[in-house]
Amino acid sequence: MSVEELQATIEKISVDIKKISADIERQKEVLNKLETSKSLIQRQLNAVLDPLARLPLEISSEIFIQCLPPIVEPGAARMPMLLLDICNSWSRIAISTPALWTTIRVQFPRPEGFAKILENWLRHARNHPLSISLRGSFDDDIVAVVGQHAGQLENLEIYHDQQHTLIRDPLSGLGSRSFPSLKSLTIGGESSGGYPSLNPDSILDLFHRAPNLIECTFDRVFTPAGHPPTLKTLVLPNLRHLNFGRSLEHFYSDNGLLWHITLPGLQTLIVSMDSSEDDDEYEEVLIAFLKRSSPPLQKLRICELDSDDSFDFPEWRNAFAFFPP
Repeated sequence: MSVEELQATIEKISVDIKKISADIERQKEVLNKLETSKSLIQRQLNAVLDPLARLPLEISSEIFIQCLPPIVEPGAARMPMLLLDICNSWSRIAISTPALWTTIRVQFPRPEGFAKILENWLRHARNHPLSISLRGSFDDDIVAVVGQHAGQLENLEIYHDQQHTLIRDPLSGLGSRSFPSLKSLTIGGESSGGYPSLNPDSILDLFHRAPNLIECTFDRVFTPAGHPPTLKTLVLPNLRHLNFGRSLEHFYSDNGLLWHITLPGLQTLIVSMDSSEDDDEYEEVLIAFLKRSSPPLQKLRICELDSDDSFDFPEWRNAFAFFPP
């Protein structure tokens, strides 16, 4: 075959390739249109068959909310994140329901990249009040995400797992932000081997930044003896319930919290005392606090630390029968 014939054959093959390539592109377009139409029809069929998709958003949202477990934790197989992987319809309902995302318990440690998941979670809550529980050895980047929503926090739990470790700032990582919506605060220790220690100055500073706090619980924590707090005495008119639970507050020391707070609206006071300490000084601090606050106390309980023994006083004035002035 001559050179001219070979060149002509190559040109013919090139033309055929272009035609076939053009036909392939047209078939791809047809295929894409068919797939899009199928997807659209499938969504329409799902909407017809899915009873939730036919309900008003308010009703379908309430159904999802009622499915939330008592403890809401993140996880692809758990509510509410599970809803995002069912179908587009359920995912849209979930994202359009802020109440699904207002509560979360974060157990540390968390895998790398969880801070982004938490950002999305809290963003879905929009501007609704938040209830957050943080437990374990905290990751600063995750705590910082919570700090960005300090103004929305309504209920906050912080459980450290350090034993005999001074927690200088119980909200370390949240920054020096104010918590204007915070109503319930629990600070505790997760380890049974020892109580984490709280810096009284940090607690008073926290009270100062949470002026609308109604309920505060200290669970298995310890306020050590030492120098008195540098902050002035705080008057907290909104605090109704103060519970030291299984915690040990050094009432006998001038750094004890009850020396430095006045609670005129207090209704419930639960304190723990160490039987090895001086009862006279303990009684002196407690009576001084009650006289200074003069609260409408409805319940006063004095517990023996690490024991089931306790004394209940239905009315706070009955305390003076047990602790004479």
